[in-house]
Amino acid sequence: MHAYIEAGATAEFVAQNFLDNGRPLWNEKAYTLLVNMGKKDQADRYLYNQPDLALKMQLKGPSGNTDAYIKAWQEVFGA
Repeated sequence: MHAYIEAGATAEFVAQNFLDNGRPLWNEKAYTLLVNMGKKDQADRYLYNQPDLALKMQLKGPSGNTDAYIKAWQEVFGA
C-alpha cells in the first residue's frame, strides 16, 4: 500500500494524471514537468500556476432546479 501511495505522489504521475484527467493537484515539480513538456498554457488554464487560488474557491452543490436540468438533458439526448 505504501508503494502505491508514494508512486501516486511522484511529479511524473501527478503531471500525467493532469494530462489524462484534467485534475491539477498543485504539485510544483509536476507543474515544472508540464512546462518542460510544452503544456504550460494548458496547465495555466487550470490555474495550476496559482495554487493559492484553490484555497479561495467554493464548492457549489446541485442546482435548486434539478428537474429543469433533467428535462433539458432528456430533450437534448432524447432519453
